[in-house]
Amino acid sequence: MVLSEKGVTDWIDRHVDLFRGEQFSPDYIRLNPKAQTPTLVHDGEIIRESAIICEYIDDIYPDPSLRPASPSALAQMREWVKVADDHFYETVACLSFVSVFARTMKDKGPEEKEAHFRKQTDLGRVMRQRSCVDEGFNSKYVLRSAYNFMKLAADLEKELSDRRTWIMGDQFTLAEINYAPFIARIEALSMLEPFLDNKPYTSAWWQRCKQRESFKSAEVGPAPGEESRRYRECGENVLPELNKLIQHIQKTSIYDLAS
Repeated sequence: MVLSEKGVTDWIDRHVDLFRGEQFSPDYIRLNPKAQTPTLVHDGEIIRESAIICEYIDDIYPDPSLRPASPSALAQMREWVKVADDHFYETVACLSFVSVFARTMKDKGPEEKEAHFRKQTDLGRVMRQRSCVDEGFNSKYVLRSAYNFMKLAADLEKELSDRRTWIMGDQFTLAEINYAPFIARIEALSMLEPFLDNKPYTSAWWQRCKQRESFKSAEVGPAPGEESRRYRECGENVLPELNKLIQHIQKTSIYDLAS
């Protein structure tokens, strides 16, 4: 999306198939020891982490800027991006894993499942993924993920309630770009509606995001066809459990949820 917003076309896309474990290949691990995507290689330099890559591209292609000019507004935008990194990434990872990837793991059988976990390079990720697969919607990680998305949706609705166009006002920024792939994944899982229920301003903002030419050209979200169908079916399969969890969170205090 950032490259599209900048009008940059001389770049090469190299797809990493997570279902096939291509992120664990020795060649990719040399680029990204965490076995995560994406990774940017530019002029021989390796840049990792989505939010950092976005700022890097905004630095080397300054026009049009995707960051506010004033220091205070820039700090506020980065706070939104930090929320995406600190909380929303895990939210999307858990909801994806408890639906799509859990089914993939079960289809592979016990030995292949364990082989997948043994290849992981991050302790927190192994704990999160194993919990989502083994405990399903009883996982504390899934509970926390649903709560965090509910809070984000409420915060966005409050921020956008003055009918501003974008999170930072009139300017489309990296705040939108860092959230777009995450929300697109949740929508592909047929899980977005419960979180945006009674959130008219956030719903309208999301529709504006999807109408951006950069969103369309970047083909944000699962690939059309078999991949999209699999995400939708897996998400719909667990939707009753998600709705039940959301209702539980709505009527339960944070203290009791933690207990």
